[in-house]
Amino acid sequence: MSKQHCNYHPAKPSVWRCEHCRIPFCPECMPGSRENYEGETPRCTLCNTALTYLGGANMAQPFWTQAGTFFRYPLKTTGLAALGFIALVSILLPANLLGIAGLLFLSAFTIHYGLRIIDGVRHGDMEPPRFADVFARNSEHLFLKQVAVFIVLGAFVIAAGYLGIFLGTLAMVFILLAVPASTMLLAMTSSVMEAVSPKNLVLLMLRIGPIYLLLWLCLIIVAAGPALVTPMLAELVTPRAVFPVSMTVSAYFTFVTYAMMGYILYEKQAQLGFASQDEFGEHLEYKPFMVKRALADARIFAAANRQEQALDALRTGVGIDEGNAELRELYYRVVATTGDEEAIRRNANSICDFYMSRNLVVKAAHFCLETRKRYPDFAPSDSAACHRVAEQFFEQGRHKDAASLLLRLHKTAPAYPEMVSALVLMARIYFEGLNQKDKAAALLQQIKTRHPDNAEMPRIDRLLEVINYDGSAAV
Repeated sequence: MSKQHCNYHPAKPSVWRCEHCRIPFCPECMPGSRENYEGETPRCTLCNTALTYLGGANMAQPFWTQAGTFFRYPLKTTGLAALGFIALVSILLPANLLGIAGLLFLSAFTIHYGLRIIDGVRHGDMEPPRFADVFARNSEHLFLKQVAVFIVLGAFVIAAGYLGIFLGTLAMVFILLAVPASTMLLAMTSSVMEAVSPKNLVLLMLRIGPIYLLLWLCLIIVAAGPALVTPMLAELVTPRAVFPVSMTVSAYFTFVTYAMMGYILYEKQAQLGFASQDEFGEHLEYKPFMVKRALADARIFAAANRQEQALDALRTGVGIDEGNAELRELYYRVVATTGDEEAIRRNANSICDFYMSRNLVVKAAHFCLETRKRYPDFAPSDSAACHRVAEQFFEQGRHKDAASLLLRLHKTAPAYPEMVSALVLMARIYFEGLNQKDKAAALLQQIKTRHPDNAEMPRIDRLLEVINYDGSAAV
């Protein structure tokens, strides 16, 4: 079974699914953490049904890319505490019957701790278990159950051997291959019967798939770690420290193998029929969360052709963060899909004003141009915005669009305080952009006649000189 991907962001794995709408969602569609949803799971934007959590494993990196993660796992604070505990007990063990009892205790602790590692990692918890959590579950007698599992598996091989060499060999191969599966089943169920059931073992291996063979090979390699590392460390420590070092190194590699088994279960949980209960998402403060949620809801509603609900979501977001450009832009784009000309023109003016108030003329010009592609006569209603956008169009080489805005400005706002500057720009458009030298000169002469004392006069004279010379340069 392949990973599910978001219905609205196909490149992103999903972590939620609406069983009613049959739609998967990624964290961008359902932002925030459980705390942002007041301890509950998110609900579907479209039908308000509680979503099904697919588990963070749907976003997990493949097992074979996580070697570094596994080897670092026991070196976290709680893992180091467990290794330190093993080292300390090993140092204190006497060479008598009490020492043997101590070894048995360490074996029990290591196995119990390791099975708790599998159970934690399979639920997405990449922090080693705490001592309190381990000892609090001693009543499950996991060490004794693990011993019982080994005894049953060994008895199975012996029994098969009595039936013939071929069956005995086949049984031994199967058990050797199934030992990791048995350990994982014991960690998941705390049941000896479940962990030794041939049916369960085969089903687990098949559901994990070919990657199980890679896991098995990795476990064999890592399990050989103590035999390679301990002799090298033994040369660096005193004879008395060799045994504690050996025990600690062995425990370290054992914890690595348990982490690997837990991660396989975490990654393959969908195939195994469970969803991990790891905490989803990243907690966001109220304002960022509400903005992200408004954007997500609006995109989902818009994709479902429910524009009015999309606009309602965006209005809520703008009410919380008036200065958020992403909300404004998405509002513009949703309105543009409605076909309501009056609303589109009104909102185009609104977004132009928004960017002009932040001195982002390029952005204002961009949205003005988008609207003009639909309605060629559109011009910002604010005179200053119309003038500045025309300047931007001129700089971009969009001379006809710039001229159209300036003609509209001259017609609708003749008293505009910077009208002379706008008319000079119009003359430059005639001269430099539209190659209409005579029109440019006539317009500049008209400006000189009507506004002889304007501060733009020196600039106008220089432009006239250039035009009357040969029309080959610009100001």
